[in-house]
Amino acid sequence: MTTFARLQSAPTGAERIYFPGGPLVGFRLIGRSYVRIPPGIGGGIPARTLGVELKLRGDSMGFYDAVLGEWLKTPAEKAAAALQEEAAARQVAEAAFRVSVNRIANDEIRLMNYVPLRNPKWTLSISTF
Repeated sequence: MTTFARLQSAPTGAERIYFPGGPLVGFRLIGRSYVRIPPGIGGGIPARTLGVELKLRGDSMGFYDAVLGEWLKTPAEKAAAALQEEAAARQVAEAAFRVSVNRIANDEIRLMNYVPLRNPKWTLSISTF
């Protein structure tokens, strides 16, 4: 079984409200003929096999997962999200590096200014046998 959908001249504004049958029309191949898929409650075309609904998303179409309540990401959206995650991870790593460098610098300063405590009660005696 194959599902097919097309966008009929996407109306905008008030036209979208009164467009008969909704702006999306879907067909399913049954045998040798295509049968129209009735639109879902929101006007989208349900894709039962995928478990999603094809809907208008701005000026384009997208897949909406009603179970998760979210749009499936396009490859471009996935790439943009990956770049954002990479940039965030880089910022975290750079901040951790700066903290480490500052700790090392502070430790070096403390070591350079280190004066061993001398306690008269502590003596070091070396004896030979």
